[in-house]
Amino acid sequence: MKFLNTLKELDAAETKILDIYDQRVVKSGSLKSVEKYRHWREAVKEMRTVLESVRQTANRMDNVPLMLIGVDRFVHWTDKLGAPGVPFPDWNCSLFPSRDAIADHPWLLKVKQ
Repeated sequence: MKFLNTLKELDAAETKILDIYDQRVVKSGSLKSVEKYRHWREAVKEMRTVLESVRQTANRMDNVPLMLIGVDRFVHWTDKLGAPGVPFPDWNCSLFPSRDAIADHPWLLKVKQ
């Protein structure tokens, strides 16, 4: 039963992240670039908060949704901002990542082991 509850928790986190994306990024599409950037930063902060709330659960799981892995990489990208060779991430690739793009993420490596 605990396994099903944790899956629901991760699914709820995915839903929250998509809601944040819709409210902060998609709906700010027509704003000026400065305002759009501010909304983008707020979205990243909120997504980081959602991820931190389920991080312990995800660390224990064998199967973490790819979206959570992609968003985790995306929010950590902001920590590397300005480093040489770090490309600007794409929202679409972060929300719907390919397995190749997230191949070295610890949550995915745990499944392979």
